[in-house]
Amino acid sequence: MGCRSNGLSEYWAVGVMGCRNSGLSMYWAVGIMVVGLMGCNENIHAISLNGPHELSIFMISSSEQSGYANYSQFSISDENSKYMLRISGYSGSAGDAFNHNAAIQNGQKFTTKDQDNDNYYSGNCAVQFEGGWWFNACHNAFLNGDSGNNGRKWYPWADKVTYSVMMIRQTI
Repeated sequence: MGCRSNGLSEYWAVGVMGCRNSGLSMYWAVGIMVVGLMGCNENIHAISLNGPHELSIFMISSSEQSGYANYSQFSISDENSKYMLRISGYSGSAGDAFNHNAAIQNGQKFTTKDQDNDNYYSGNCAVQFEGGWWFNACHNAFLNGDSGNNGRKWYPWADKVTYSVMMIRQTI
């Protein structure tokens, strides 16, 4: 979900098997422990099998505003189901970009350049926006992009996100 290292998150095998990135904005935190392999959908799926989890996202926009989005329920399915995103229970200051208007991403399958699972009939969102993600047609939330024009965003809160940390933890 947050893996972006020289375009590696653009391809299915990397999304499944994982990648490494030393940038702080590219790590999953589980509880208080930071996991070095992140963006690895198979690992995130395995973690979410251990019971209910919540997701917390902290972001800084290009205008240096900070915002957050918390979801009380978070999981992704297995590879056979294309790592479908299940997310609900929003609270926060940045808005619920995953469930905003026509480009709702909750319930979407993970899309990469070589696995087009989105609902964009004119092309592949991962090709257009240069990164793998749970695209619909195409997105309001996208935190796997580069820092260019097709970069990270959390609409309507910020068209450009310069920093993001995504954390999951098991709920009791």
